[in-house]
Amino acid sequence: MKLLNRTIYILITTMLFVFFIGSLVFYLTLKSSTEKEINNKLSSQMAFLIEEIKTRPENYGNLNIPAYITIELIEPGEILPPESRDTILLKHEDSSYQMYRTLRSDVESASEVFRVHVYQSLVESNEQIERIILIVTIIFILFILFLYLINRFMFEQVWSDFFRTVEKLKSYDVNSVKSIEFGESEITEFKLLNAALNQMMEKIRNDYENVKEFTGNISHEIQTPLSVIRLKCDLLLQSSPLSSEQAVLIRDIQLTNSRLSKLNKTLVLFTKIENNQFPLKENISLKEVLERHIEVFSSIAEGRNISINYSHNDDFLVEGDPMLIDVLLVNLIKNAVTHNIEDGLVNIEVSRDEMLISNSGQNDDLSGLDIFERYKKTGKSDGTFGLGLSLAKNICNLYNLKLVYIYKDGLHNFILSNPG
Repeated sequence: MKLLNRTIYILITTMLFVFFIGSLVFYLTLKSSTEKEINNKLSSQMAFLIEEIKTRPENYGNLNIPAYITIELIEPGEILPPESRDTILLKHEDSSYQMYRTLRSDVESASEVFRVHVYQSLVESNEQIERIILIVTIIFILFILFLYLINRFMFEQVWSDFFRTVEKLKSYDVNSVKSIEFGESEITEFKLLNAALNQMMEKIRNDYENVKEFTGNISHEIQTPLSVIRLKCDLLLQSSPLSSEQAVLIRDIQLTNSRLSKLNKTLVLFTKIENNQFPLKENISLKEVLERHIEVFSSIAEGRNISINYSHNDDFLVEGDPMLIDVLLVNLIKNAVTHNIEDGLVNIEVSRDEMLISNSGQNDDLSGLDIFERYKKTGKSDGTFGLGLSLAKNICNLYNLKLVYIYKDGLHNFILSNPG
């Protein structure tokens, strides 16, 4: 949820609660005040009539009595205490029933007893209350609408500096030579934010340069002694006659040295990919790259009687660094051949937006394993570190490609596609 919507939601919810409570209190107060006014009016009229009846009881029939005021003679034994209540009466003008407040009082004058009823219509007062409540509700709705529009306008004005900062952060590329600068703001909080971001981006830039320098140095410094070890082993093998045991030991040293060199290059490549140190992008034909590598791996597959079946109905074009795309495909093909079985098969299919590499293998479904994690090995594959699929996945993530694993019909399927 956006900050503006969240703010307006909280504001409107709070105001609706306050309006409900306030409206209830206002309604009860207004109704109480209206009823009090009606009761006072009825009491005043009743006091006037009582005074008239007590002063001139013989003329009660000649009094100027308005409508809905009744005076009648009753027996002394029928005297009741005064009573005020609401009732429904028929209005003769339009033959409709309406609510009235009535005040009854029995008046003794000389030897006669009079029962006096005074009526006051409640329709007008109720309609007045309804009109007032309606007006207040309309004013509240207009106020909420006005507040919403003002908030939207003020939000865009006040938060414009923040959104500019966000856009700059989105477009920032640590590989870019151009540094990022967050401008000044009139708002103190945004000014502090921009200052903190400027410091943070400067530190990120410095750390990134240090990592790049370290990666280059470590690669160079490790490769140098590894080259020396390889050279010394070659010299030993070419020197005076060696026993078979010594030759085996030197071969083991060479093999371990070669694996260590390969591991170093792979880890350096991981670091460069994660640091996005491959700015070069070209449109690359996967069909052409595959055909080149299939020819190389075919000779390796023949040694284990593994058949490689290749087909294509279109070309799959990918934008990226040629070296990384080369590494991606080599790792996928190598994985299919290395983890295969004797007399196995490898199927490679290329279409416009998808590439499928499937292979037979010793293991069953590997969906429950994190096969794309580093150092994850699923079979007895000597000489591997479990980095091939992880490296392929990292390259796919770098170029927004999708790489998934599916086990179907006894084959391990790796599907490379372009979601875009």
